[in-house]
Amino acid sequence: MIFFVLTLCAQKGSRPDLRKGNATILNLDSSWQRIIFGQIYNAWKPSKEDILVSENLLSECFNREKSLGHFSGNRFLINYTRQYFGFIDNKGNKIVWINCFIRNDASKDNTWKTFPTVVDDGGDCFFNLKVDTGKRQYYDLQINGHV
Repeated sequence: MIFFVLTLCAQKGSRPDLRKGNATILNLDSSWQRIIFGQIYNAWKPSKEDILVSENLLSECFNREKSLGHFSGNRFLINYTRQYFGFIDNKGNKIVWINCFIRNDASKDNTWKTFPTVVDDGGDCFFNLKVDTGKRQYYDLQINGHV
C-alpha cells in the first residue's frame, strides 16, 4: 500500500491530515475496483495539489448537499475520515475517488488505512464521490441510505 506524509491543511483543523491518521491514499487492486466501480481502471497517485483540489470540491459538495437537507444538521465534514484513490477513467481523465465515513475513535481497527470502508446503509455517516481534477468538478455523489 502506498503511504506518504502529506499535509492537507489549508486552514488548521479544517482538512484531514495523512500524518494524523484521519486520511489515507489507497491502492485498490482489481478485485476491489470491480466491487466499487464495476470495472478496472489504471491507477495513479494523486499529488498534493490533486488532493487539495479534491478537498475543496468535496467541501463545496458537502456544504451544498447539507443545505439541501441531504446531511443531518449535526454532521460536519471535519468529522469524516477520508480514503482517496486515484484512477484514470475511460476518457483519460484523472479522477480522485473520495470515500468518507465517520469512524469510532475508540476503535483500534486500522484496516481502513489499507482497505476501502464499504458498508450497506449507515446513512449519512458514509458517503463517497468522484472528483475530476483536470476539470475541477465533482460528480457521482453516493450517500448511504439515500435513493
